Parts: sequence; structure tokens; C-alpha cells
Amino acid sequence: MMQPVKVPLKIIWVGEHAVCFDKKAIGQVLPHLQLRLEFDGDYRKDNEPAVVAFIDRFWEWCAQDLPNFERSKVPLFKVVADAPFGIGLGTSAALAVALAHLVAKTFVGTGGLQLKNLIERSETNMHFKPSGVDQYLVCQTEGVHTYQVGEGRLMNTAFPYPFVLFDSGGTSTTAEMVTAVKHLWDTKRSKAFNLIRKIGNLSYKMIEDLRKGFYEPIFDIIVENQVLLNELGVVTEPVNDFCIRLKTFKIAAKVTGAGGVDGGSGLILICYQNPDQYNQVRQLADQYNFNLIYKASKSENGYI
Repeated sequence: MMQPVKVPLKIIWVGEHAVCFDKKAIGQVLPHLQLRLEFDGDYRKDNEPAVVAFIDRFWEWCAQDLPNFERSKVPLFKVVADAPFGIGLGTSAALAVALAHLVAKTFVGTGGLQLKNLIERSETNMHFKPSGVDQYLVCQTEGVHTYQVGEGRLMNTAFPYPFVLFDSGGTSTTAEMVTAVKHLWDTKRSKAFNLIRKIGNLSYKMIEDLRKGFYEPIFDIIVENQVLLNELGVVTEPVNDFCIRLKTFKIAAKVTGAGGVDGGSGLILICYQNPDQYNQVRQLADQYNFNLIYKASKSENGYI
């Protein structure tokens, strides 16, 4: 049996949505959270309809871009992920990367440029334009890196504080939320422009702080990013209330990913200076019925 194709998931620290408008974002690969293609099942039977539809679209793009592609020769597989799709951990992006790796393994002679084009096609489908995130993830499928989206430049640092990720419940898809923000951009340009500009400025500030080793201001940056995402209209009221309450404990929290307004806002990223504060976070999250997805572990270079 073939070995599984593995791709790590990722979080965005700062810059959601602004990255679709030529601003920068900062993310981090989480090697302990993965998406895998496992060859002991059939995605058409074992995966949810949204995943099946995405994969079928990917095969259509392959047929258009790769002269030697034959769908019948792709081995049967199922998709297994350590987090729900659409939650804000880049599962759709990771799936596109994993499929590209599978195509490269199956069809000898498939070039890197062709695979890059397929990834950009999937990115455009989700974000209406390539943002640079997924092309970079193609090249960094192992290890831990904080990276600067758009330039694909390694910053060679891990986050210095403990952090956890909670699932806030059902969410709209990435494409739906990006489309909603684009609609705001098209109909209320001044408001959208100011919010996007401010989010982009936060990315630049965090990049400079990380480079200089100024870590404490990062908490204020995360809180401000959450405020702006709420004004952008991609955060539900309970999630925003939860983040505000954490702020009173001097704990920073924000939606990471596209957000959502359909029953929840997907993934909430929470970081704190004192590891003992985790109990406060957990107790408050239980009051909102938010489920723990990931608790970062300490490495010699920081938290991952």
C-alpha cells in the first residue's frame, strides 16, 4: 500500500482578508496538525460532499493543464484531517497541495510549474485571486516556520508565547466570507479600504516586532486584528464577546482564517503570557461550548 501523502495545516497570526488585497499576512505551519491522503478508502464514499466537490474540480483543472493526466489512473484514497474543513486551519489549501503531490507521484514528468498553476487555480477558486499562501506551503511541507505571505520569505522563528486553538462552531466557507468582504469592497469602498489598510499595517508592525525580538506588543496587535475583523463583518457576536472577555484577563484572542457568520466563526486563536492562564481560557471556552482543537507545545525555539 502506498504511504500517505501528508501536508501540515497552518494558522494566520495577522492579516486575514487583507492578503487578498495585496497586503501581507503572517502565518505559521503546525507540524502536529496534518491533512493526509490515505490509500485505504474512496473519497467519494468516505468524505463529505464539499470535499468531494473540491477534489472533482481539481481533477477538471488537471485535465485542462496536464496533457498526460488520466483520472482513472489516480489511486483510490480518502482524505483524513486533524481538524474540520473550513475551520480556519488552511484545510482547503492543504488539500490542494496534497492533491498536487499525488499527481506528481502518479504522473511522471509533471513539472513544478504545472503543479504551481494548479495550486493557484484552487487559490483563485477560494480567494478570487492567488494570495501567495498556498504556493509557499507547497515548498514547506515539513518543519515549523513563521512566514511572510506574498514574498514567501522564511522568518526562521516560532511564536514565543503559549497558544491554543478553539473551534467556535459552524462557519461559512472561506469562499463565502471572502466574497462577502469583496462585496463590501465593491459597494462601500472607503470603509473596506480603511479596514483592509489597518489590518495590513498590523502585519507590517508584527513583522518588524518579530525581527527585532519585541514580543510583548504582539498581544495588542492580535487584539486589534480581532477588532478590525469584527468591523469587517466576519465574526459572530458570541465569538466577539468571548474575545472581549478574554481581553479583561490580558489574554489575546482573534478569529484566524476567513471567519464566518453561519453559527460560528471557525477557529479562534488565543495566546497568553503565563501558562497558568490556560485554565482561565478553558473555563470560559466551556461556557460558550467551544471545543479545543490544538494546544501548542514548547520547543527549544518557541511554541509550536
